[in-house]
Amino acid sequence: PFVSIPSHASILQRKFAVRANKLTVPGLKSTCDLFDVDRTAGAGEKQGKEFLVDKLLDFLGEPSKKLTKTWISNNKKKAAAAARKEKESSKKAKKTAKEESDDDDDEEEDDMFEEVDGKKMPTDKAIKKWVRAYVRCFNLDKATTKHAMETCSDKFGVDLSDKKAFIKQLLTEAMV
Repeated sequence: PFVSIPSHASILQRKFAVRANKLTVPGLKSTCDLFDVDRTAGAGEKQGKEFLVDKLLDFLGEPSKKLTKTWISNNKKKAAAAARKEKESSKKAKKTAKEESDDDDDEEEDDMFEEVDGKKMPTDKAIKKWVRAYVRCFNLDKATTKHAMETCSDKFGVDLSDKKAFIKQLLTEAMV
C-alpha cells in the first residue's frame, strides 16, 4: 500500500493550529492585530475562536496583503473616494445641463411665438419641436389628431385650429 509522508509545511501548519487553538479569544485577537490580520466577520459569520484561528492560519499559511486590515481599509477608502468623485461629477454635469437647458429655454421662448394678425401664435419651429416631444411621449396607436390638437393648443395657450393641417402633416411625418 501507498503511505504518504506529510510535508514539512503541513507539519508546521498542524503545529500552528494546535498552538492557536490553545490561545484564548483575546490572545487570538491580539495575535491577529500583531500581524495586522483582518478579523472582521462577514455576513452570517460569528467572530468566535474557530473563526479567529482560521483567519490567523490562513494568513500564516500564505501571507498576503489582501488579508490585512490596512489593505482592506485602504481599498475601502479608495472606493469611497472614487464613488464620491463620481457622484460630485454627475451632480456638476446635471447642474451644467440644467443651466444650459434653462438658457436654451430663455432663448427659445423668444423664438416660440410670432405676431400674426395681432395674436401671438407659436412659430412653425416651436410646433415641430412640440410634435417631436408628443410623438416620444404618447402611444401613437391610441392618440388621435383631435387629442394632439387639444394638447398642442393647451401647451401654447392659443387656438391652433388654423394650423391643424400643418400639425397633422408633422404628425404623419413623425410616425413614418
